[in-house]
Amino acid sequence: MSRFRTMSWTMMVAAGVACIAVGLPARIETIRTLITAGSEPVTETRRTDSARLFDALAAEGLITAQADGTLLLPPSDWALVRREEARRNGFPDPVDDAGFRLRSRLVRTLHFKSEGWVVLTQAHLYNRMLLGTVAVRDDWSLDGEAAAQLPRAVARPGERPNRWSAVDRFRHEQAPANIAVPERLRRIAAPIRGGFGDWRSWLGVPGGLTLRSSLKIETARIVTVHLVGRLNAERSRLPAGAVVTRRCRPAHCAIPAASTAGGIVAPVEIGSEIRLPLSAGTHEILLAVEPLPTAVPAASDLALVPAPGARLPVWRDRPIFPKPPHAQPHRAVTMADGQVVIDADTGLPTVAAEDHQLLPLLGYGREDPFGLLVGLTAGTGAATPGGGTASGSGSVTLTVDPHVQRATIAALDDIQSALRVINPDDPFRDRRWGALSVLDLDSGAILAQHQFPTLPAGVHVWDLQAARAGAPADDPLRRGQTITVGHTLGSILKVSNAYAAVLAAPEHPEVDAMLRGCAPDRRYSLPCLGLDARASRYLLPGSGKWIENYRHIPLDRSLTKPRRARQCGGDGQPSDGIGIIEALRDSLNVYQVRLAQVLDGDSAKAYDEQAGHRILKGAEQLDPQEREMRLRDLLTEMRSSWLVAAAGRLGFFDTVDLAGEARKLLEPKAGEPAGSLWVMPAEDELADLMRPERRRSRTSGAAAALSQAAIGHRVRALPIQAARMMAGIATGILPTPHLIRALDGQPVDPPPGRRLAGDLTLVRLGLAGVPQVGTAASQFGESVSPGLRKASCAMGLKTGTATASSSDPDDPAGDTVNSAWTAGWVMPEAFDALASDGKPAFRGRIAVACVVSDLTGPLRTGGMVCARVIARLMLHLAAEDQGPESIDELMTLVAEGGAQ
Repeated sequence: MSRFRTMSWTMMVAAGVACIAVGLPARIETIRTLITAGSEPVTETRRTDSARLFDALAAEGLITAQADGTLLLPPSDWALVRREEARRNGFPDPVDDAGFRLRSRLVRTLHFKSEGWVVLTQAHLYNRMLLGTVAVRDDWSLDGEAAAQLPRAVARPGERPNRWSAVDRFRHEQAPANIAVPERLRRIAAPIRGGFGDWRSWLGVPGGLTLRSSLKIETARIVTVHLVGRLNAERSRLPAGAVVTRRCRPAHCAIPAASTAGGIVAPVEIGSEIRLPLSAGTHEILLAVEPLPTAVPAASDLALVPAPGARLPVWRDRPIFPKPPHAQPHRAVTMADGQVVIDADTGLPTVAAEDHQLLPLLGYGREDPFGLLVGLTAGTGAATPGGGTASGSGSVTLTVDPHVQRATIAALDDIQSALRVINPDDPFRDRRWGALSVLDLDSGAILAQHQFPTLPAGVHVWDLQAARAGAPADDPLRRGQTITVGHTLGSILKVSNAYAAVLAAPEHPEVDAMLRGCAPDRRYSLPCLGLDARASRYLLPGSGKWIENYRHIPLDRSLTKPRRARQCGGDGQPSDGIGIIEALRDSLNVYQVRLAQVLDGDSAKAYDEQAGHRILKGAEQLDPQEREMRLRDLLTEMRSSWLVAAAGRLGFFDTVDLAGEARKLLEPKAGEPAGSLWVMPAEDELADLMRPERRRSRTSGAAAALSQAAIGHRVRALPIQAARMMAGIATGILPTPHLIRALDGQPVDPPPGRRLAGDLTLVRLGLAGVPQVGTAASQFGESVSPGLRKASCAMGLKTGTATASSSDPDDPAGDTVNSAWTAGWVMPEAFDALASDGKPAFRGRIAVACVVSDLTGPLRTGGMVCARVIARLMLHLAAEDQGPESIDELMTLVAEGGAQ
């Protein structure tokens, strides 16, 4: 028996179970249902040696069930004890009895043969099921400091021990703790929380445990405790004001109670979150907890199955299941420099992945259905680049450059610090998120991808698994997974609309004239635009609505700026007309809306007239609101749109597989898009009018959708899509973003790009003027930094600001919130200008896109926020030892009114 008693208690079981522990029959029935649920295994007809041994031990009465249902097995000295008892009581030596000799051989086999070891292991697992688990953790550290100050984003087991102890309530004995942290514990379906210590767990006992902890509090605060097991609040000692939130099994969260086999109604409870308001001093906390029955990590791990109406379980035939994902050989995942970010053995992110904040991209393990690991690291037997087959061993090398990744982290950290200083009372700080994507300009390789908010400090892997288990349809990392979450583009889309004009110009002379621009005539009108040069707003035909330039700035203000800065070879002379160069440089809404009307106005008008005729047929008069609703629901098709065609050619409606050419090497079949390896099409209301069967975001008629698309509203896209567009404009070839550089040491060719038609010269000149003298000049061409001023000559940008009404009830003024954008390209000469010795740490050709949401106050535009992020990114890339950002220049810009 000693061997059985000393077996390791570290075999922690995994799946969450409803706790309906009222009587042994109900508990066994619950476990039996859990084990046998799901697909039936294929079984062999031959019984295993272990199965026959268990049957023989049970038939001979050597395995018995105790009152609590747990199995009692004979100790290794069973025969010696029986012979000694016979001698002491004056009975004959049982060694001559055939039954005794049979039982002795069975006991020796049990303890000294491999099939016996299997029986002991299975009995141990079966007993653990019946006795269950109790576990606890809290967010108060041993040193009296908040555990949220952990240096890493994701805590590892053993980094945050706790002082909880447990006493058996019946025997009043100290219960032995399971020191190993149950990493796969997924029963607390709570929101992701940081700052918690490690779990400490105990094997449950029928009468339950009393958990005890002494907390020494220096200043009043709230301590949160997470508990696995059923809390008995009446027998617990909790401070006044304690709040207990019961947690239930995800599948039963909507069910307040469940009937047990005995007809008793009990809550379907698996744990609790307890908030303890504690004053300064020492507090003794006692928690009376009943254990939570548990199941095994995989159904194939347990051969013993509770049998209805029987005291002993039955040993089922050897089950043969397909190997679970964690049992298959896997590849390691590394960054471009070879640093491992997904461990091949554990399937979990490494410290390097945490330090480079790659979890939203990689996911938190092989069981994360939304992460990069979906279909990526498992072996499939597919062909490899070097011939042969991929067994699953080896590695996947990502395109992520750790130097560029660190620079993106630093750049976004800088802007967050600036926002806190400039607007310390910002009511939208907790809602805000931002992202920065960096692509190789020519190949489309993803060099870096970062976002905030990052995970709270102290989050454990099992916290993410628990959040996933509690809401299977949700991704606990989704808010930070900016490859899958889009945002309104704002003026960034003006680049796509400019490209639409390039495509249309050969067929439409009036569009060509608008592109090239014109000077005011004697009446101070712009003949190529059909607008007054002093216009600061434009009346949408037939709508009664006005579209305005930023801060009502008139068009002729653009005639006061040069097209190029002097430091970039410009002559200092102002523009002699207004065309696409000035419209992009100064982000002129009036020009863009007028251009959209010239391109697609007739198509939009025809669509609305046709739709209006259909909804009015048979009805003399309709309420305007009802008419709009009918118009919105009408599945008619807009015949053509230059704006939509251009957006399509620039990749906004592509479904991009980031595995690229490696996909066929990783999976025998492509499968459906899933996880963060896929970039899904952008949402565009105007495009929806051309695809009635795919409509997702339609809210108005074609004319209104056109005017909004002209300035980038009602179009939701990803930073990576914006960066891809800018790479295409810069080089004339639209690259395909991809994330895999090599597979098992063999390079993977980048996916082919797509050549863009048309002459892009004017568009490039307009975007080159943005950092020199346009909407991003405050951060580059007019910066106090000589290096940034010079760097502005080797890049092109477009800033953007998307506006939305605040829905926050705490916003007293009902103010609007902005999403700031900047996207563009940077050439190597820009990094040369930023390095004091002329030898930058990075010298590449990159496309970049930044977005920061929910902005209010003085810092709320693309030119003030995201252009600054890109400036800081370039500085960090050129030299990693950049110090903290100086806020003085930013304060001056804010006082002067900022930039668009």
